[in-house]
This record gives sequence, C-alpha cells and structure tokens, in this order.
Amino acid sequence: MEKQLTQREINDKKWHDHWEGMSSYIKGRLGDCLFVLDEHSIGISKDRRCFQVYGAEESFKFDDNTKVSIKAVNLKTRKVIKVYEYHIAKQELKQCSQAHLIHKHYGETSLQFLQDLRDAVVDYYKPNSIKFITDNF
Repeated sequence: MEKQLTQREINDKKWHDHWEGMSSYIKGRLGDCLFVLDEHSIGISKDRRCFQVYGAEESFKFDDNTKVSIKAVNLKTRKVIKVYEYHIAKQELKQCSQAHLIHKHYGETSLQFLQDLRDAVVDYYKPNSIKFITDNF
C-alpha cells in the first residue's frame, strides 16, 4: 500500500522539482558553476561570488508563489540583497532598489554573469521555454 503524502510533503516536492528543473536549465545556459538546492531557492557560486534565485517571499506554498528574486552578496556587508525581481504571471522584470550596490562593487565578469543568470531565469519562465514544453506533456 502506498503512503499518502501530506500537503506539506506535496508542497516540498513541488518546490524541489521546480528548483531541480530550473537548475538544470541554468546549468545548460551558464556552464561552469556550483549549484546548491535549498527548500525555496537555488544557491549559485561562480568565481567566489554567491548568487541566489529565491521564490518564496510572501508565501511558502508553491502554488501561491508569483515572484522569483535574484539575489547577490553585497561585497561590503556580506549580506545577500535582492538585485532583480521577476513577476511570473506578468512576465515583468524589475531592478530592485539595492541593485546599485552590486553594480557599484562587482567587476565586469561578475556583472556579466549576473546578467546571464537574470536572462536564464527570465527565459526559463517564457511560454516557449523547456519548462513549459515538458510541463505540458
């Protein structure tokens, strides 16, 4: 007899599957990085810089999630700050208010990687992306 999953376990599995799919997609786009999956995020490390793609700002319930944030480590304070926020349903990307701290202190290579990461996340949610092709079959 199969064990019935609780609502919490179903939610955790949806998050895990989502992040696993996104990390595979990003790995294919960005190449040589270190990825760490967390419950509500993906940690990405490239050239000793840490980035995070986070998806649970208001609600930890997967189905309520409407935004994905891209965060980076502020080199002065060592705190992770939000650089970009992507609204999934509206397909709108906005630069966050503290993004200037990252753009001021990061080098050209790190900034290029951050922009490539941003583009990969946005492309992941586009209707013709691999995510939507596999979700619909």
